[in-house]
Amino acid sequence: MRIPLGETDDILAFYHTSYAARTFQRGQLIQMNYQVSLRESVLNIQEVVIKANRVEQDNRKSAQEIRTIDAKRMSSQFQGNTADALALDPNVFIQKSQSGGGSPMIRGMSTSRILLLVDGIRMNNAIFRSGNVHNVISLDGTTISNMEITLGPGSVLHGSDAMGGVMHINTYDAHYGDSTEILQSLVFDLSTHSSQLTRRPNFRLNYGGSNWAGMTSMTYSQFRDLRMGS
Repeated sequence: MRIPLGETDDILAFYHTSYAARTFQRGQLIQMNYQVSLRESVLNIQEVVIKANRVEQDNRKSAQEIRTIDAKRMSSQFQGNTADALALDPNVFIQKSQSGGGSPMIRGMSTSRILLLVDGIRMNNAIFRSGNVHNVISLDGTTISNMEITLGPGSVLHGSDAMGGVMHINTYDAHYGDSTEILQSLVFDLSTHSSQLTRRPNFRLNYGGSNWAGMTSMTYSQFRDLRMGS
């Protein structure tokens, strides 16, 4: 660079975005033979923390697209397992090679790219393999009170595990007792499906007192071979 002529006591400053600024008098530059070295400056960026809170909200007031499948709809349209129940929503595709299986897919993504929550607890994460995983069938469909499906960008709150979407499954709550009887309710359900040759009896007991409660559900599922349509 060319330095204009001036007095020896003139001060010149050197600035660069990647280096620390330095100032010299012209006389100093003459002694240095106009060779200036700058010290590299390391820019330390403070940690940025982004917080988001999940609060209970009416999905009709939410800007996100949330699809809901309730227990009434699941019982009126018999489903062999939890994966079949998720298939009631047209945005969820189920990959299955047998009647008792099922791996959900949302927007072409599965396993490690869609998040499965049961009562707010993660059932999978990013370390799952990229292929289909049938872990959703480990949850008894008769214990589900409702399922919420959040699609695409609306699931960014849950992190990179939910690029395709989130399936939030809520199970029945155990109710406290308001009488001297411990047994609060007993539900028996027998479901059959002729096309899949499926049978599924279920017992669900709710027991509790004034300050404690519990629920027990027992299901026996029998599936036959998945038959190809003619």
